[in-house]
Amino acid sequence: MGSKKMMIALVSLLVLVVGAFLLFFLLDDEQSSDVDEQDSASTALLPPPSEPRDLDAPSLEVRSDEEELEDQLDAAVEQALQEAEEESSGDAEAASGDGTTSDVTAASREGWTEYNNTLYDYAFDVPSEWNRGPETTPTAWVATYTTYRSDATSNVNELPGTKLEVVVQENTEGLSLDELAADTKLLATAVHSETTMTLGEYEARRIEADLPSGRSVLVVAVRDLDVFTLTFTGRDTQADAAEVNGVLESFVL
Repeated sequence: MGSKKMMIALVSLLVLVVGAFLLFFLLDDEQSSDVDEQDSASTALLPPPSEPRDLDAPSLEVRSDEEELEDQLDAAVEQALQEAEEESSGDAEAASGDGTTSDVTAASREGWTEYNNTLYDYAFDVPSEWNRGPETTPTAWVATYTTYRSDATSNVNELPGTKLEVVVQENTEGLSLDELAADTKLLATAVHSETTMTLGEYEARRIEADLPSGRSVLVVAVRDLDVFTLTFTGRDTQADAAEVNGVLESFVL
């Protein structure tokens, strides 16, 4: 009898332990479910995760007013320099008889007189009213034209008009164009400018200078063994710049 009661007591205790164990697990599952629901709710309230940043993508650069002003000044200076360079280039073309001056003088040469030298194989045009002068000297072949009458009195320091002399000499020393231009400038009392141009098909130097006989335009070119020197001298040289350019443009070597 005593053993039977003992068995019942043990079974009851076992049932209580199992029940307590099951109850503990049920309560733990409910708490875990509540925590999951709270985490889900919290996650729903959070903003969506941002996309990873592309390190190679260009970033927006914030520029200050001083930097913007500096860029504007640099652009203005660059534009001014470019315009000055273009203007200088245009002046050089006009001075050398190239560019638009060529078109104007070519049209205005209609009716001019042609001078043709078969001995040295060159030719050029002059205004029909220019007067032809002597052609030879003891040391060189010279072709002369003047805007005034050959019998008019003239002061060596101031000619009454423009005088053109074309001198052809042999380049016995084999001097370069630069050396010949330097020697030509030694004849001047003052040199105002020197530019590069083309005389016929050959490179030449155009020198604006003062000679003892007056303000002058000198042009020097070399063809094979011959040196060609053109000298426009006189008080009308500047006023007749279009005619001077016309003669130079018509030159054939």
